Amino acid sequence: MAFGIELRNSDTNLVLDEDNPVVVVTEKGTRNNNTVSSITSVNDDSGGWYKIDSEDTWFSTIVLSSSYSTPPILAIRNGGGGYGGALPKATVYKHNSTDYNRIRMYSPSPTKVEWIICASSSTVTPTVDSTQDYGIEIKDSSNNKVFDSRWVDIVSLVDIVSMPDISLTISGAGTQSLSTSPASSDVTVANSPGSFYAVSGLSGVKSVSEYEMVEPGFSFIYGGGNFIPTVAPVNDTTLKMTAIRASRGPVNGNASSGILQDANAEYGGQVLILRYLNF
Repeated sequence: MAFGIELRNSDTNLVLDEDNPVVVVTEKGTRNNNTVSSITSVNDDSGGWYKIDSEDTWFSTIVLSSSYSTPPILAIRNGGGGYGGALPKATVYKHNSTDYNRIRMYSPSPTKVEWIICASSSTVTPTVDSTQDYGIEIKDSSNNKVFDSRWVDIVSLVDIVSMPDISLTISGAGTQSLSTSPASSDVTVANSPGSFYAVSGLSGVKSVSEYEMVEPGFSFIYGGGNFIPTVAPVNDTTLKMTAIRASRGPVNGNASSGILQDANAEYGGQVLILRYLNF
């Protein structure tokens, strides 16, 4: 940029300029913790949480009102903006090879989740606060508006946190008594009350189960499961990096009596912490 306007924070990170449109919320909603006994299809809006008995886990599908040619940012938080609970796995996906238009969430138990979908302001028509007749507008060299201080759905990125490779704690070894729990690591984050968390950038899975060999080629699986990384907001400045049990398994390997673990993929990736004030 040879000329124009730039805004940077105290760490000299670029916050705003006329070459980059800001990010705005395009859709938002709440999935309550109610359960449903049946669904028409896994890709239809489930209207609640449905239990997959074979995997001993809960999932919920949300159909978006718009479609996106590139994956939008999905961010979630505990219902009511509260703290304490680990967030479910949440991703935006394509259905029938169309554009991205579905949210899928997995959780060990039904939970209330508030969600936002975020995209570049250049791809939508942001809502303007019509009660304001003054403010700041920024346009690019083609006269396209990239920022308007009257837009009510602007999202700000307040922090980026990397996921450590936490371990799984295994106890109670013995037929039908295996107990597996993820470790956790607390990190200090920017003061961000009521923020949303984009957890789809986290990666890795760790699997553990206990097998009882009944006869060659036939065994029972107890305890354990597939654990994926997530976060549990503790307070305005503390984020617990942990994991949740996403499914029963099975664990890959040669089944035999005793504990069996995968050659686990390390946890990694990053969580985006987003501030949005118009929910």
